[in-house]
Amino acid sequence: MAAGLLGCQLNSSVARPPQAEENPAPSSGEPEDSYLTTAAPPQPGPAAAPPPAAAPPPADAAPPPATPTLSSAPLDTPHWAPERDDAEIESIAAELCRSLKPKQRLLLEFSAPWCKDCRRLKQMERQEPLRRALARWARLEINVRDFEKNDRLLRAFSVRSIAHWVALQGGQCEKSLANWPRLDSRSVEPTTQGASTPDEIANWLDNALR
Repeated sequence: MAAGLLGCQLNSSVARPPQAEENPAPSSGEPEDSYLTTAAPPQPGPAAAPPPAAAPPPADAAPPPATPTLSSAPLDTPHWAPERDDAEIESIAAELCRSLKPKQRLLLEFSAPWCKDCRRLKQMERQEPLRRALARWARLEINVRDFEKNDRLLRAFSVRSIAHWVALQGGQCEKSLANWPRLDSRSVEPTTQGASTPDEIANWLDNALR
């Protein structure tokens, strides 16, 4: 999905990669394979001499440094929720609703890997005081990489750009998400709109709980 010019705006027109041009068909006046060039097969030359064997390392030589593996490499790549359609999101939300603690609220997070604001926000979520503020919420991330899957929810919450957060009051688990009491909502665009900071976003979350 392509982002708009201002922030990570959602656009229904999807940019598609250009199709590779097919090989032109030969004209009727040429043989079928006349557009292919042929060459005589190369004649084999004399066999090359084998390379000399490498000398064994000294007995007291230090071992080479170990190559980093997945387990030892730093985990800097952000985690993204699987892509789910609206029906799947509603089902997960109902299950979350039934497990909410008293006074706990649900935070809907509309996000996508192609959005630079969303990628930056993922990094900010690890910083204080935002990390601590988020721990007070039940969270449901909606990956809108293919945002047409979530058209109904995007319209219901008037999401026009991402990252977009919606703070909801739980307790009405049998209702659609769009009918849950809404505490607050906002776009969070740390790289394009006002450069949101962890402190500012944490304050917004705390105020939504009051």
